[in-house]
Amino acid sequence: MQKAVELGVAALQPVMTERTVVGRVNHGRLRAHIVDAAEQCERLSIPDLRAAIKYTMLLDNWPADRHLLVCVERGAAPSIDSVLAKAGNIESWDIFIGPEGGFTQSERDLFATLPFATLVSLGPRILRAETAALAALVCWQMANDASKR
Repeated sequence: MQKAVELGVAALQPVMTERTVVGRVNHGRLRAHIVDAAEQCERLSIPDLRAAIKYTMLLDNWPADRHLLVCVERGAAPSIDSVLAKAGNIESWDIFIGPEGGFTQSERDLFATLPFATLVSLGPRILRAETAALAALVCWQMANDASKR
């Protein structure tokens, strides 16, 4: 969360998947990290920290104007940079990072059926969730900067 704030995210949405360790989602502690990070990097705004929600509820209420990049570590998926390079305007895109252990097969199967979601790979390595989030955010920022040139 701290590094995501430093990289400029607008909102953070904890999502409960089948493998989420519930005890690790402490809203008060996360909020304190977000505020500290915003102050440290002299950010003028504090990202919205939303309440944790089950992934199926989130997907059922997904806004029609948003696209979802789902970072998967197993299975065939195009690279995140190739998807972003072809996308054009990506400002209204969100990034979904899985829990420790990754998404289950049934979750990946569901994501693959959603018209607003694209499964992407962050490369051949298995990354911890916080590292995957940073990698995805940097790829998104680079693609977004390139689309504005």
